[in-house]
Amino acid sequence: TGENNAAPPPPPPPESPGVIEWANRTGLFSRMVSRSYPAGNAPPDVQNAVSQAWDLAARATRLEGEVASHTRKLESLERRGRALRAEIGRKVEELAHEESRALRDVTAEQQEVARLKEQVLTAEKGAQTTKAGADLALQQGGTPTTLRLTFEKAGAAQALLDSKKEMLVEREKKASLKDALARDLRRQIEELRAQLARYAEALEEDLASGREKVAARTREGLAFEKAFSEVSTLLLNHLKTKPEARDLMQELVSNIHGPAAQPNSQYRPSANQETRS
Repeated sequence: TGENNAAPPPPPPPESPGVIEWANRTGLFSRMVSRSYPAGNAPPDVQNAVSQAWDLAARATRLEGEVASHTRKLESLERRGRALRAEIGRKVEELAHEESRALRDVTAEQQEVARLKEQVLTAEKGAQTTKAGADLALQQGGTPTTLRLTFEKAGAAQALLDSKKEMLVEREKKASLKDALARDLRRQIEELRAQLARYAEALEEDLASGREKVAARTREGLAFEKAFSEVSTLLLNHLKTKPEARDLMQELVSNIHGPAAQPNSQYRPSANQETRS
């Protein structure tokens, strides 16, 4: 797909370790500030940084839930799309088999119609010949036996012609019905394909809208990440020299370098995802 249809980086699952760590880290910052300033007289920029960290952690948690919700909706749309494509595909395949049988029947009926037409032409010639012979015999005044045989022969030829014509009409009706069936099956196939095309277009629009929502929330998450990193740096620089918060600072540093404390990875695509985007 083109750049506009490229899937955005997938969001973290709800309550992912990185976002939980934001709240844990903010809690440690808050405790360090309380220890360092038991009278509550921390500098305004420090107080604001702690408040902002709490706000960012809460907003990141809510944002993560929204991203997860949009992602579930996208997955549900894709599942429904695959199911509908498979269902319509099966119906089209079944109808195509029926159409193939109907077309074979049409060919067979048309071949029989052509054969009967030849027989009708032959019968017409025979009927004309025998009728002409009967008329000639009547004009020449043959014996009763001769006339009877001549007229019986002419009557049989005419009966054969009538029979062949009836058979031809019947076969033409059958051929017409078979042809109509094949045409109707083709119509159904084309309607199903048109339905699938319309649904695919509508689905792609819904998917594109959902992907844009996820991408927008992901960009918002990256902004939260940057802001949280900035307030974390401010608080670390301010509190790292406070002896009252030394043990909490060691715990914080341990958490920062732990496997679950990588908030910078929460809203950033992997190398493969960056390549796809």
